[in-house]
Amino acid sequence: MPKVYLNEADRQEERIRRLMTGICKETGYSIIGEAWGISRSAVSQRLAAGNITLLDLWKIRNVAHLDEKDIKYLIGGDESEK
Repeated sequence: MPKVYLNEADRQEERIRRLMTGICKETGYSIIGEAWGISRSAVSQRLAAGNITLLDLWKIRNVAHLDEKDIKYLIGGDESEK
C-alpha cells in the first residue's frame, strides 16, 4: 500500500530524509559528518530521527551540490520547480 501522509510537515520531513539518505550513500556519511561537525554514527542517528535543520542543509550545499532551487523544494517550496 502507498504511504499516506497526514499533513504537509510529515511529507516534507520524509522528502528531506530520503534525499539526505541518498546523499550520504553517494558521498559518504563521514563527509556529511565533517560538514556538520558530528560523527558518522551521529549522522545516521540524525537521519533516522528525521532531525535535519535548514542550517544542516546549508552546511552541506557544496558537498551535496544543492542549489537554491533544491533547498527551496526541500523546505516546502513549489514542487513544480524540481
